[in-house]
Amino acid sequence: MDWPILVIWLDGRADSELLDLLSSKGWALESVSSLQQAQHRASRVEYLAVVVEVSQAPDPEQLEALFRVRKLQPLAPVFLLSSTELDPSQILAKLGLDSASWVESTGELQQALSDVLKAECDQGLTDTVILCVDDDPDFLLSMQQWLEPRLSECFSDRGRPQLEFASSPAQALEFVAEMCRQTLDSPADGQSPAQEQRDQYGQARQLGLILTDQKMPKTTGTELLTQVKAMAPKACRALLTGHAGLDSAVTAINKQLVDRYFTKPITDHVDFANGIVHLLNEYLLGERQDWYIARLRAQYEFARNLSTQNELRDVLDLTVSFIAENLHCDRVSIMLIEDAYLVVKAHRGLPEHLDVENIRIPVGQGVAGNVFQSGLPNYRNDRNPNYWQEDDSPVECSFRVFASLPLMLAPLRLHDMPLGVINVTERLDDKPFTRDEAALLAYIADTVSIAINNQLSRRDLENLYYQTITSLALAMESKDPYTAGHSQRVHEYAVGIARQLGLSAKDVEQIGRAALLHDLGKIGVPEHIVDKPGPLTEQEFEPMARHPAEGARIIEALSFLKQLAPVIRTHHERLDGQGYPDHIKADQIPLAARIIAVADTVDAMTSDRPYRKALPAEQMLAELEKVSSSQLDAQCVQAFIAFWQDRQEQENAKTEALAQASTD
Repeated sequence: MDWPILVIWLDGRADSELLDLLSSKGWALESVSSLQQAQHRASRVEYLAVVVEVSQAPDPEQLEALFRVRKLQPLAPVFLLSSTELDPSQILAKLGLDSASWVESTGELQQALSDVLKAECDQGLTDTVILCVDDDPDFLLSMQQWLEPRLSECFSDRGRPQLEFASSPAQALEFVAEMCRQTLDSPADGQSPAQEQRDQYGQARQLGLILTDQKMPKTTGTELLTQVKAMAPKACRALLTGHAGLDSAVTAINKQLVDRYFTKPITDHVDFANGIVHLLNEYLLGERQDWYIARLRAQYEFARNLSTQNELRDVLDLTVSFIAENLHCDRVSIMLIEDAYLVVKAHRGLPEHLDVENIRIPVGQGVAGNVFQSGLPNYRNDRNPNYWQEDDSPVECSFRVFASLPLMLAPLRLHDMPLGVINVTERLDDKPFTRDEAALLAYIADTVSIAINNQLSRRDLENLYYQTITSLALAMESKDPYTAGHSQRVHEYAVGIARQLGLSAKDVEQIGRAALLHDLGKIGVPEHIVDKPGPLTEQEFEPMARHPAEGARIIEALSFLKQLAPVIRTHHERLDGQGYPDHIKADQIPLAARIIAVADTVDAMTSDRPYRKALPAEQMLAELEKVSSSQLDAQCVQAFIAFWQDRQEQENAKTEALAQASTD
């Protein structure tokens, strides 16, 4: 294993018996007796895991030092070994760890480290096949006896590769062809996508090495390897030949047909087995290199695509899809911070019955809350039910609805500013997550954090501009007591109509913005015309009729509000073409403008004017019905009536409740 295990003795005294016990497993250990040494090592070496022996409760200074070690090794699982009756809650909370990190015996520690080792080593090894081909069954049996013990010795913690045997080239070719078909075949119809992928991952076996005798009836070993190379080009190829066939073996190597040859008879069984192990490791190294290259390409494409997204929603959806596809998982969710709570903003694979919008995880509580607060990733492969903290807490129960073991979590943060958490679980191949995959998730989180921050910063800037221009428009109308509050009321009515029509939340928001700004163009109309208490003359009406176009012109200069310009320009148009400024008709008028026209008309009728009093509700509704389908959109009128009636019922219910409360 390339990564050693760091063992820290908080009291400064190393337990030689424990070290000997861990070393007997063949693990590379680095033991330090001070936290200063631990920080020095952790800053220079990548560790498989960190073990901290805790004989007594650490003081605050020790906890801070341990936290620094943890930040230097964010992907290394940390295990706290304690044989005393210590309360682990404070230590675990400070280090951002869960209860599964607290082990109370050397047996638990050994098992935990074994699980980590198995997860980090080549997971595909158990699906890797060594195919031995020889027409002599006794020699095949001998190879099995030589190879199996050596493979077990070398790959015991990694999952031993599979040994397969063929007694003829034809049988070998049939075997390789079948493996290729299993890899390429589509899953059965009628299965869910998740189950299809699980089946696909479970069935695939890869040919890692083919070892064949050269001299066989009908087909030679080199001829067989030529065909196998075309079918499985990544597999290593080895040739068994007698001394008389060395020339053909060397020629095959020069043609890159054979990676190595062995001479028969085999006299040194250990050397032969070691040669097979060496070839298999070459194959695994090649697979790993291919994986890294594919990952780098995918990361580049992901970062490039991310930079082209203009909406936060699109950024989050793209991220969820990329994680699900590249980490082979069925369930991904992204939670962002809102008012000291983590709220799900994008997801894939969550149960349909789950009320996602109402899941709120407090900062610092539960698995996701701790990752957010500590800023440290968390990935856990064991399926120990004790992993979950406070099993009965509402926080954990709500989180467990959509996260199961094994799982990975990565914090979303920019510098020291926390933004949220990514949760990944439900592996499709039912294998543990690896350090490489945790590193990939960390890269994704860092990249997405920048994109999220950019989107939020842009949104804040746009909101500032919007609030400024809205304040300007509202300040203008507030000078006249008869028009004060007009835009807010039109906003309320327009939003109510849009919701009654079943429009999307985004469309409702845009209509609400347009409603607040619909009279912005009146800024350019002389005050004596805007404030005139009576009807306008034809000469006075001319500049007033230009205010929709002027408002649209102002809005068009702001890129984030540009899409509202056509709505503002047409909110005084009529279905019969008698409106202004362009005299367009019916469906030529945007739906949002038709909605605002109804809202604007309602407020005009229900507001006091110098020359008349506000109309009562019954008369206002009757007037709407009269102009429905001629001036105003009938569907929008009916939607307003439904909204108005709902509002009246709510107000009546409140009045009755207050009256009841006063009598009680």
